[in-house]
Amino acid sequence: MYTMKNISRTIVLLLFILLSYPFYGIAQTIKSFDFKGNFFYNTITSIEQDTLGFMWLGLDNGVFLFDGYSLQPLIHSMINDRYVNFLSHRKTTLYIGTNEGLYAYDYINNQCDLCSPLLKSKNIIAYQCNSDYQIVATDREVFLFDYNWNFIHKITIYKESLNNHITSMAIYGNQEVLLGTESGLVIIHIGNDDKTKINTLYSGDKIVQLFIDSRNKLWICRGEEILYSNIDTLDSVEISEFKHIAYNHEVISFFEYANQVWVGTRGYGISIYEYDHSEKVVLKNKLLIDKSGDSELKNTINKIYKDKKSRIWICTLEGVYLYNDESSNFHVIKHSKNGKNVPSSNIISSIYCDDDYLWLATSNGINKIKWNNKNDYTITQYVDRRNTNDIMAGNKIQCITKFKDQTFLISTKNAIKFFDSGRCLFYDDQSLNVAFRTIWNAVCTFHIQGLLQ
Repeated sequence: MYTMKNISRTIVLLLFILLSYPFYGIAQTIKSFDFKGNFFYNTITSIEQDTLGFMWLGLDNGVFLFDGYSLQPLIHSMINDRYVNFLSHRKTTLYIGTNEGLYAYDYINNQCDLCSPLLKSKNIIAYQCNSDYQIVATDREVFLFDYNWNFIHKITIYKESLNNHITSMAIYGNQEVLLGTESGLVIIHIGNDDKTKINTLYSGDKIVQLFIDSRNKLWICRGEEILYSNIDTLDSVEISEFKHIAYNHEVISFFEYANQVWVGTRGYGISIYEYDHSEKVVLKNKLLIDKSGDSELKNTINKIYKDKKSRIWICTLEGVYLYNDESSNFHVIKHSKNGKNVPSSNIISSIYCDDDYLWLATSNGINKIKWNNKNDYTITQYVDRRNTNDIMAGNKIQCITKFKDQTFLISTKNAIKFFDSGRCLFYDDQSLNVAFRTIWNAVCTFHIQGLLQ
């Protein structure tokens, strides 16, 4: 038999749950953040998360702290109104690459400094580190610094041509730096004595972007064509031998995620590639921020970033977007009038999960879900039909919890009863409902007295 002490504890728990509202689940793949109401500019060029968990956004008019709802500008005379090319984070410092220099912002002490006087007024294209150097690419030169920002070496690229600018940079190992330029692909070899040697790997069309994935494959965007090759054979392989991936894609950003390479394009959203069993790159999916395809600004992807919670942030020419992949999305199961294998109601007040099933307390009885995956599940509905005059009220289930073995204790608005899942039947306990009404009256009295005080 059930002890009054255990039943009373359960009733009190149910009563508190009764005071809460039912909930509704909504699946959402992409959440947008539009800042046009607060600022004149909405072009998000970059995003980084610091060690405290805060998100920092680089815009075309400065750096902003993002709290998940709104932007707060980073006020500092050195970086105010600067066009931010990129953000990078290391330890407690946010590195800000702008069209007027590279700056280091210590967000713990709220201090911002120019990294080196040599970088003042320079258009900073990229900043990366290896175990020996800090490497900074401007649109004309590459600088090597030690980790205290002491100058080591400067490499000038194409000094005979004023229009041949550096467009992108990628480093691998401690001694090789790859540069994409307006007219080709250049590699810089750094010797043990810090001396450098420059080799031109390709002369011709503009190299827009460079990216090295975790498989040591080099991805390049040449004009509007995407190519890839093994980085280890770069010195011996001509670009004509690179494997072709796609045409008509002006690439702005690359991003590796879950064994895939995401390619952010100008106006065409994100192309998602993965390697097949033969190590060939194949297109798996396309992701458009504006699915109608009408908004080139929303579908121009400046930066893709994964934060510490594995959420994907997408920066575009028209706002920043938060993306959840299929594994983290809600899978929606909705009631439909003539549907099969659906819940008996879309209003779910309570959920109980045991080793085998998910049990839902709905506004039209109990539902049992046997879940294997989103394409393989079975829903069984249980409705208490004992009192034909009270079917509606008697099946507005407020809460469900396991009482013992295969028996559940459930509550409606007017009563508490039991459900035997083994025999699939509802039954009452009169003494239990007397206790329920007694405690309910006590809770209501206490609640009202609290309101009157």
